[in-house]
Amino acid sequence: MVDTMAAHLKTKLEPSLQVAATALSNSDHEFALSVCKQAAAVILDPRVSLMMGECYEMKGDPMEALCCYRAALSMDTSATGLHLPDSSAQRAKDKLEALVKKHGFKAAIWSGVSDKNQTSITPGLIEQRIALGRVDEAAQLYRASEPVTTRSKPAFHLQVGKAMREQPILADLAYEALTLAVNCEGGCPDAAHELGDMHYEGGRYDEALKWYGECVKASPGKALALSGIANCHKDKGDLAEAIVQYKKAIQVAPLDPTFVFNLSQAYEYVQDYDAALDLMQSYADKTPESEMTTVNHFATPLLHVKLCFAGGPKWHPHIQPLLNKIAAFPQVARAAVQGLSTHWAYYYFLSRLVKSEIAPPLEGREPLFLIGDSHVLSGAWCHVTVRGQPRYLHPKLVTGLKAWHLRKGNKFLTVSNTHECFKSLPPGTKEAIFVCGEIDCREGVMGAVEKSKYNSVQEAVDKTSEVYLQALEALSAEYEVKLHVLSICPPTNPKYKDRIEATRRFNTKLRTSLGSPVLLDIAADVTTNEGVMHPDYNCDGTHMNRNFIPLLQREINKNFSEESP
Repeated sequence: MVDTMAAHLKTKLEPSLQVAATALSNSDHEFALSVCKQAAAVILDPRVSLMMGECYEMKGDPMEALCCYRAALSMDTSATGLHLPDSSAQRAKDKLEALVKKHGFKAAIWSGVSDKNQTSITPGLIEQRIALGRVDEAAQLYRASEPVTTRSKPAFHLQVGKAMREQPILADLAYEALTLAVNCEGGCPDAAHELGDMHYEGGRYDEALKWYGECVKASPGKALALSGIANCHKDKGDLAEAIVQYKKAIQVAPLDPTFVFNLSQAYEYVQDYDAALDLMQSYADKTPESEMTTVNHFATPLLHVKLCFAGGPKWHPHIQPLLNKIAAFPQVARAAVQGLSTHWAYYYFLSRLVKSEIAPPLEGREPLFLIGDSHVLSGAWCHVTVRGQPRYLHPKLVTGLKAWHLRKGNKFLTVSNTHECFKSLPPGTKEAIFVCGEIDCREGVMGAVEKSKYNSVQEAVDKTSEVYLQALEALSAEYEVKLHVLSICPPTNPKYKDRIEATRRFNTKLRTSLGSPVLLDIAADVTTNEGVMHPDYNCDGTHMNRNFIPLLQREINKNFSEESP
């Protein structure tokens, strides 16, 4: 039984160890450490502790490294059978002895973890208890430690607070530890930043802004805090201020992939694709592949592909080289970026969509705008003829837009992004096509029913569609544009019965509430008797391919007004 369990755990653990080892070999000890901590939270393996020790040693924190090496050598793994190989055990012993000798630590402190007097309680000891799931003991050790009773040593509280943040059950104590660090004599800007992160992750953006501000006040060059301030403004829908703050962060660290990614994406939200792509291209030109050592480095090409496609024909020649670059990612990097589900999904979708011609020549054609979620890209840059006039489909993308986001009073990021799309329409635009609702049917409607917010799928659809219809009317009136609505494309997997039902009911609601000439209804054309997308129109398992364009053109000519430009 132990052997079977060990084999199972090793299968799950090996990819994480490989990712961490690669990061460590590239001197990215922070990323390697985060991977190890995640692994330690679910699997008891002394190899993880050994690697954590090496991370801390590279980081310049010998006390934490000592605790990890000691844990690697003393860990009881009888329940899993995941023992430290002899060569690794010897390496841990050698590293432990070398650190004890180099730093003059008292050997008694490291001879056993049962010694719990105040002076032997270290952040590493507490962190090991957390990693082993012994959170009560970790809390007791922290409260009994000398820095707590004396309200001193901010670095101690910072390290403990960061470790406790990873366990939801210890969130209150993490907040207490980080606040204590800030209030120690001399303060602790990094602890203020951690508090900002805690509030940001909880959606408490005003509180997060307060703590990020404290960090910047104490440490004006703290780029991560500036980026945190920008993130808060972005998620509050204040995109102009977000861009200002992202620019400040990137001035401090111009080649940091995270800041380049965030600022480029903020430019996307305000429809300034040229600014986004100038920044992204400059970064790519200055960052050789040999310096791509973190997940964030490998994430930037994914966004770059989407921006190039949505940015228009000027940027389309860059797409294929980017696709080739991503295809050549090392396997470990490829596995890591696949965890960035939204960005990987866009890359996968576009890599399949552009196998045919990306965009035929647009000269002599006026744009017809598609505004909405990722489904606007299915038809982007394609030719259509509207009442005898040559046109092309110009996308105005709102990543992640749900109909439910558009409810009155909501200031979510996608709402601000939607308004920026409308503001960017050329003067004189009379009609446009709005595309939304698929994400609601995929996850929003059924999720709300499962949480008992509604008694039935029909009730959830009725409420969501009501929000959608009111928003369409308000947007049309505010920007003086007649909006046509594209029917929601169906799922591709017949196993998704709930999604099929939600999509069918939503399209039925649009037919009864809108009908012609507002609704561009191609649902019956692209849907099989099973309620799923016909294979001829399937691009990537979620979006339609270019084959739906003749159907869209049919509906456009049937429903657009005679005077449409």
